Amino acid sequence: MVPRRAARDAALGGVLAAAVALALPAPAATLLVNDGLAPPDPAHVLGPGDTTLVDDVWVRDAGCGSALDPAAPCAAPGVASGVAIAGTDVNAVFAWDGSSATLGAGATAGTLSVRDSGSAMVDGASIAHASIGDAASIVVAAGQIAQLDLAGTGGVDLDGGAIAATSGGAARVAIDGATFTGAANFANVADFRMQSGRSNAFLFLGNGAASISGGDFAGQLWLAASTAALSGGTLAETATLVASDASAVDWTGGLTRDDAGGAITTDIDVRTGAVLRIGGSAFAVDGVPVASGTVLAGGGGLSFATLAGTLASGEAFTAFVRNDGSATIALVPEPGTGALAALGVAGLALRRSGCGASRRRRGRA
Repeated sequence: MVPRRAARDAALGGVLAAAVALALPAPAATLLVNDGLAPPDPAHVLGPGDTTLVDDVWVRDAGCGSALDPAAPCAAPGVASGVAIAGTDVNAVFAWDGSSATLGAGATAGTLSVRDSGSAMVDGASIAHASIGDAASIVVAAGQIAQLDLAGTGGVDLDGGAIAATSGGAARVAIDGATFTGAANFANVADFRMQSGRSNAFLFLGNGAASISGGDFAGQLWLAASTAALSGGTLAETATLVASDASAVDWTGGLTRDDAGGAITTDIDVRTGAVLRIGGSAFAVDGVPVASGTVLAGGGGLSFATLAGTLASGEAFTAFVRNDGSATIALVPEPGTGALAALGVAGLALRRSGCGASRRRRGRA
């Protein structure tokens, strides 16, 4: 017969052991989806209770990867696989080879990795770090991404959602509704298009080709070593259009704002060999009419001027212009930029910094 104290201690020990077991996190699991099937197949739809914050989900073409090494190189990828995740948490999602992953409402992931020719759709999920590479593609329709890193020759469609920060570039970036809550840095994008959306802080494009026909910019819109066609969008009171590093920028519409007094104004900063071509008519510099076809040169030193006119879109504007002395602004007669070939670089010099600097409402570096 077991003494009463010994029995009590044994029972207590069992309870404590059970409590400790319940408190320990579940071991991490690796779910490999590589059977060549995709939603709506039930086995490829992950919902509440199917995964935990420590689980990794790999989506690969048929026959690629293994349970022991889901990232193993695949010499002969088979049929693409697919998975849909919503209402559950995962540590990481990997959509490789030609396979795809959709992260819907209620899903959270620490990492989303899309590479090879894989694809991903973010439609309501919350992701800490997403990256694409190779010829992969990603579509963001809704949700939040804290950091989006881009590389490779694929495509990026940002149709909605909130993105805190971006870096890198892809062959194609299309923005039509996304909001950038922090710094948005893009580089080496051969086809950058923005139709709508918002940049709350700073949008930078380096060594790319851009077409911007819409969007709201609360901070700087900076084009460096790029070509760009600007035909729409708005600049907030705190925003500036910057062209630098030998960029060639055509501005024919948009990027204006209504100040309290009703005047439509824009702040422009051209520097380091950039060329800004403004398509329109009825131009005036510091209130003095100038003919279309005039080239405004910096004159070799820092200068400022107030430039007014009517853009080719029909929008009247007043621009506060800063030139570091190396950039030029060409006033292009409508209907387009064809007349630029006949323009020389010698033209009307902007005022040096000692004159009229009071027109600048904000200092800039």
